[in-house]
Amino acid sequence: MNIVASLALLCLSAAATVSGNESNETVLSAAPGDSVFLQCYIGANVTPVWTTWMKDGQVVAGNGGLPMGSSAANPRFALKQNGTLIISAAVTEDSGSFLCSSALPDNKTINARFQLQITSKWASYWVDMKSSMGLMG
Repeated sequence: MNIVASLALLCLSAAATVSGNESNETVLSAAPGDSVFLQCYIGANVTPVWTTWMKDGQVVAGNGGLPMGSSAANPRFALKQNGTLIISAAVTEDSGSFLCSSALPDNKTINARFQLQITSKWASYWVDMKSSMGLMG
């Protein structure tokens, strides 16, 4: 089992512009069974007032201004007090587009977008091989 964190990929400049959209979307890949950490806000040691996570347009976790203990639509999803969404034992159905919105105490709202791809290591290897051989088109 591996741990995939958005912060590590942000440091590697894995952000990609979504066509037709002004915002950036960080693309993450993980293998089935991995733990995935999606960080909504990376900054000063500030706890968000509320955080909501959506996957493909549906709310999957959020505290809605209630005390942190968060409601999550999936028992493998957990919302941490700092707004980080943790997906335990990732499965292919977890692949999709994630949007986070967090309100900070200074009334600023932070939004973050992620495209999560859960693929087997063999599938990633095959795509890399096809690409290096010039077979992608």
